[in-house]
Amino acid sequence: MIGDSLCGCLSMVGSFRSGDERLALSFAQQAATTLDWALRYRLAERQTRQARLLIDLDQRIEQTNDSIASLDLILAAAMALTSAAHGCILTIQNGRASLLVRRGYTQEEATLLMQIPPSLDRGLTGRAYQTRSIVRSADILRDPEALPALSGTRAHLVIPIYSADQIYGLIDLQSPQPDAFHANDDPLLHTLGRRAAAIIGQQRTDLPVAHTSDGVPAHDLLLASRLAVVTDLAAGVAHEINNPLTTILGYTHLLLRDQSLPQAARDDMGQIMVEGQRIATLVERFLRFAQTTSSGKQPLSIGEPLLDALGLLKSQLQESDVQIEIDIPADPLLILGQSAQLEQAFVDLLQNAMEAMETSDERKIRIRVNEQNKWVRVSIADTGRGIRPDLLTRIFEPGFTTKVDKGISRGLGLGLYATHTIIQNHWGRIDVHSQVWQGSTFTVYLPAI
Repeated sequence: MIGDSLCGCLSMVGSFRSGDERLALSFAQQAATTLDWALRYRLAERQTRQARLLIDLDQRIEQTNDSIASLDLILAAAMALTSAAHGCILTIQNGRASLLVRRGYTQEEATLLMQIPPSLDRGLTGRAYQTRSIVRSADILRDPEALPALSGTRAHLVIPIYSADQIYGLIDLQSPQPDAFHANDDPLLHTLGRRAAAIIGQQRTDLPVAHTSDGVPAHDLLLASRLAVVTDLAAGVAHEINNPLTTILGYTHLLLRDQSLPQAARDDMGQIMVEGQRIATLVERFLRFAQTTSSGKQPLSIGEPLLDALGLLKSQLQESDVQIEIDIPADPLLILGQSAQLEQAFVDLLQNAMEAMETSDERKIRIRVNEQNKWVRVSIADTGRGIRPDLLTRIFEPGFTTKVDKGISRGLGLGLYATHTIIQNHWGRIDVHSQVWQGSTFTVYLPAI
């Protein structure tokens, strides 16, 4: 059982003793928990793909100054997310919808759409326009509120493009498959609608792109939205893992109390308990990082988050055959900060160092901690491939990554920016020096107390 739903049955044949039914029930409940965990994991994977899609979209939009091209990128992202066969963006002015961008339409279909634009009074487009909400029909042939669409269309989805109280247009998606569009995609589809609204609104008002109306750099706002997506995703994934993990550890503990279990089974259960507790520790750290940074800072030794980060990566360092050389004073060097946030910053720097040395013959990370002129200084140096001079000025940009394999990005490009932001929030700074094929050194400076 998963909740109130029956998802399967466990059948066993053989000779049984009194009390075996309790053990069988435990196995059935464990199977249900495993299935539930698998479903949650699939959801978390979907959320991760959505976050990557949005970040990739933002990167590509930044590289073009053409508003129509940017809207075409948004439409392509919406169609990729929903597997729609036809898609278009309609702009609304003076109470009339006009075709702006299209994909999947034949020339004849596009001409017909321009000649007979969708109604803003009736049907799905009318409802989306009037309610400023996503409207869908699982099957327009059976939906009395749906108006005729393209030949062969069964499922229809309309996303409003609006900002504040002004609606700029609609994203119209159609599919030949019934039930093609799902509510799980709504949050990201709303985000795509807001991206399109920002582009159309800017085009109409001809505002400069560098800053928003309140003087905040648009680059920073875009970055904040990216980090919000990743932070929410971190918290969501951690919670989704933590719930079934608690059940697994609980039932494992109960099974270990059964003295009739063979020793081999007890050994296996003990290993499950050890690994489960290890995952629980990782989840706890993940949740601490996903928490907001608004809580107060307190005096702490810089060695605490640094050593915690090394402990968290201990197994990865060993598997990668990386040597750690650390020089840290015996007397604590005190700063004012949040241990969890600084730990995450050091984790990101150490992981980058490990990844930079994947193809190196010598894999060594040198860590030096000292105090200079009332600044606590932490340097992390690797023997990796280094960073090209033309890329050094960009490594702290949101979405920028050097982790590319055969033209495919292998990173989100948020780790170093997040580290940079954390250090800035602690009144510090971070410097980098690098030489190609000789390694890189990242140095963190934080005010001493």
